[in-house]
Amino acid sequence: MQEIYEQMWQNAMQKYRQEQFEFDDYLSERKDTRRGVTLLARPSSEIRAKITEFLSEFSELEPAQYCQPDSDLHITIMSIVSCKEDYVLQNEHRYCDAVNEILMGVRPFEVEFCGITASPSCVLLQGFLQDESLNNLRNTIRTEFLGNTLEHSMDTRYTIKTAHSSVIRYLTPPANSSKMVSFLKLNKDRYFGVSKITELELVLNDWYQRKSNTRLLARYNLPTV
Repeated sequence: MQEIYEQMWQNAMQKYRQEQFEFDDYLSERKDTRRGVTLLARPSSEIRAKITEFLSEFSELEPAQYCQPDSDLHITIMSIVSCKEDYVLQNEHRYCDAVNEILMGVRPFEVEFCGITASPSCVLLQGFLQDESLNNLRNTIRTEFLGNTLEHSMDTRYTIKTAHSSVIRYLTPPANSSKMVSFLKLNKDRYFGVSKITELELVLNDWYQRKSNTRLLARYNLPTV
C-alpha cells in the first residue's frame, strides 16, 4: 500500500507545483443525483477526533475547501453499486441478506491511519491493514456478487486495494497554494492511530457519503469469538 500512496503523493506534488488542481463543482454548484450502494466502516471516535483536528488546522489556511465532517468519515470496504445518476435501489432486502451471508464468520480487523497522501482533487488519509482480512473480504464480496443476479458495478472506476479515507476536496483554487502545500508536507507522516473495525454498514449513498443523502440499509456486527 505504501507504494500506491507514495506514487499518488509524487504525482499530486508535481501537479500542485504547476497549479493544476481539479475542482469538484458537485459540492458547490451542480445538483448531485448520483447514488449507489456501499459497504463501509467508520473509524473509531478517537480516530475521528484526531482527523477533525487535522481538518480544522487545514481549514484555517484554506476555509473555502471542502473538509469532510465527522458524521461522514468512513472507509469504503466495497462500492457494490458505483454511484450513477438517478439510481434507484431495487431488491433492497436481497442486498442486505447477501452481505449478511458474506460476513458470517468475518472477524474484526484493524486499520492503522498513518500519514496523508493526495491527488489533484483531494487529500486522503493513508490507511494500512494489519493483515489480509480486508483483502480476503473484498475478494469474497466480488466472488459472491458475480455469482448472483443482483446489480453490481464493483471495481469499475478502479480496483480498490487500500484502506484510505478521502477527507478534503478542492472546490476552488487555493488562497495560498505554497502555504497549503507546506502544510500538507509538514503533515505527510502525521499519525492518527489504529482503529479496530467491529461493525460495518451497508448504505444507499451519494458520491461523498454525506449524512443528509445517506440511508442506512443494514448494520452488521463482526463477531469477536
